[in-house]
Amino acid sequence: MSNPEKFSHLLPQGEKFFRALHDGHVHNPLGAASYVYEKEFIKPVMRYLGVIPSSASFPPNDEDELVPEPSTEPTVLPGEDDVDSDNDSAIVLSEEKTCTTVIIHIGAQPNNSPHVGTIVTFTLAFILAQHLQTEFLKLRARALAQRVKKARTSSSAAVVADAEGGDAFPWADSLRAIVQLDLVDTAPDNSRTIVRDGITYQQSHRVTGAMHAFLADYHALLAELSAFTHGTVAYRVTNQEDTMRAPAMLGALRALVRGRERLAPELAPYREALTLRAACPVEGCGLADKHGVHNTYDVAEAETRVTFMCPEHGPHTLVLEDADDRARIELNTPLRNLARALV
Repeated sequence: MSNPEKFSHLLPQGEKFFRALHDGHVHNPLGAASYVYEKEFIKPVMRYLGVIPSSASFPPNDEDELVPEPSTEPTVLPGEDDVDSDNDSAIVLSEEKTCTTVIIHIGAQPNNSPHVGTIVTFTLAFILAQHLQTEFLKLRARALAQRVKKARTSSSAAVVADAEGGDAFPWADSLRAIVQLDLVDTAPDNSRTIVRDGITYQQSHRVTGAMHAFLADYHALLAELSAFTHGTVAYRVTNQEDTMRAPAMLGALRALVRGRERLAPELAPYREALTLRAACPVEGCGLADKHGVHNTYDVAEAETRVTFMCPEHGPHTLVLEDADDRARIELNTPLRNLARALV
């Protein structure tokens, strides 16, 4: 309001402020995700990840069925021809234990101790990992119960034929969720940033080592969160070098370089340059063109060369197909997110 004084005569006598009353109800309109995750969150996530076989179905009408507790014993089905008076013999579906691994990526620029937003995000990752592991076993037990129920209503010949030659139980025996902290050690050390001829050059935390003042706090937080899950959720810590060395990253980086004329204006509209950089390899330098303004690219069928400019030592070139060269690559946040999504 432009002139709040004109409303002063509406204030109750003796009051300095208006009083706002709320009915206690939230009046936000529902979004699409509100419908998708209306009743549950973990199961749709596992379907999206592909750890639930596509043939599995869990409609609401079977939720109240008696489901056995998840077991570590070999998965079995009863066969009518093998029943004796004391014990139901079984057809073994899987004698070898199998495990599906899911990695939950969390990231941080280690330029300060973890703040409350970081702590909340990391905590959510560990809780999600724990629920993925436990809910997978529950859903697997439900699927097995459905299979056993169906088998008991079938002829023994059909059960034997199915178990021996066809549709084996398609579930893994367990799911392991690992929380992986990807440290963005290529983030700029702001105390080591300079400007030359209008171009910003940076030294990263990887170069200056400034991040080591805070790393112990991150390791302590991860250890506490793992203990919070009673040690059921494992974790590991990686740097950007590990991410860049991944074989799948080569294809992602080549795609980014090949599409730079379209991507640069979209991801970096101010400078319209692909924000891909590498620190000067000269010992004691480590400067990098922060926004990739002077980068040049040579893209061939079998080799992708990127040349960077150091204000002190001139151009230096790396080849994406060389894992050691690729480990030197630094990406800004939008480009890094896109590369990871492609991987």
